[in-house]
Amino acid sequence: GSSEGGGVSACATCDGHLFSGRHVVVVGGGDTAMEDALVLARTSSAVTLVHRRDVFRASRVLADRVLSHDKIKVMWNTEVVAFEGTKVRVLPSGITVELDADGSPVEEDLSKLRVKELRARMDAANVDYEGIKDKDDLVRTLRAAIAAELEQIAGAAGGDGDGAEDTVPEQRSVLTRVRVRTGAEETVLEAAGAFVAIGHDPNTGFVRGQLDMHPDGYLVTQPGTTRTSVDGVFAAGDVADRVYRQAVTSAGSGAAAALDTERWLSEHGFCTGCPDGAAGIGDPETVKVDVPVSGV
Repeated sequence: GSSEGGGVSACATCDGHLFSGRHVVVVGGGDTAMEDALVLARTSSAVTLVHRRDVFRASRVLADRVLSHDKIKVMWNTEVVAFEGTKVRVLPSGITVELDADGSPVEEDLSKLRVKELRARMDAANVDYEGIKDKDDLVRTLRAAIAAELEQIAGAAGGDGDGAEDTVPEQRSVLTRVRVRTGAEETVLEAAGAFVAIGHDPNTGFVRGQLDMHPDGYLVTQPGTTRTSVDGVFAAGDVADRVYRQAVTSAGSGAAAALDTERWLSEHGFCTGCPDGAAGIGDPETVKVDVPVSGV
């Protein structure tokens, strides 16, 4: 099944920390894939880089760094067949419990986790383990906390219904495996996260032929502004950002586009909240706005 949003991401910088100490997969062979793999190798236990060719498209410097990194394994001539996941129940504390086909909780083998991972889970769920240092004792403590939550939820569901809706835990799908194919052979990679770094396709097709674009589809803006090739049309966010493509930079460029738009309106005699007798956007008799690009 699809696990998009439950372990499949296109931004290692944004989501990589969610998979600290766990195995992740990166798909791609360009500079973005190399950068993602190197970023993830700082915190993940291992990184498998899946590339459909036998040579990287990335720069030599980045490719050499990836190939020499002891935590990164490369699978050449390999394609992703499917992202596979499982359903989990998110308990009120934030702990996730895997579910079987019938929706019943499956007991996880917590002994496979490292002490660091056990403590991280308990910290996230506010489970008290002060004074406990032995791994087996940590496992028992976390298991008891999970059992207590499940029992509480079951009790609420079997009660008179008052407040039962507040205790219904969230259910979602999370990535557990990435199925890949090398030639005729298929392999299943156990992974907590997968990062797709095969390039970005900006959503600018609806203005193709109307606004100047770079060959890769990103809109051309005048240096230092959000102005496009058409007067009165401004571009912000990922449609014009070929480098960063982050929410915070998109928000910043959106603010810049708003300021540029306001300045353009003022320069052309349009304003909101104008005094009586002045041209105002809300007055159809005095203002005619010619939109040069349909749909923008």
